[in-house]
Amino acid sequence: MCYISLEPCEVWELSKPKARKEHRCACCSATIRVGEQYVSLFTIFEGDAARERCCQACDAAIEEFAEAHEGTRSNPSYFQDMLRECMDEGDEESETRWKPMLAAIQARRP
Repeated sequence: MCYISLEPCEVWELSKPKARKEHRCACCSATIRVGEQYVSLFTIFEGDAARERCCQACDAAIEEFAEAHEGTRSNPSYFQDMLRECMDEGDEESETRWKPMLAAIQARRP
């Protein structure tokens, strides 16, 4: 397992609504279509508020990664960088687990 260090947010509110209009996934940029369930993440970090949306496939990847890293969950827009950082550390799972996960995320890009 690689070492992950993230600063905690003052606010971290995660919900899983169904889309009433189209959105873009902050992780892979794929379209989240009307009627699809997605993740909506609202954060306040160092006084700055942000909202990101994430498709189900990217959310599953983020969750799998978090489970392998003591619950450290990334926001969707930073997740690909987090995967790369983990792979750069030469984590034993890099080739078998994280590299294919990154490739799958990139394959969803429009």
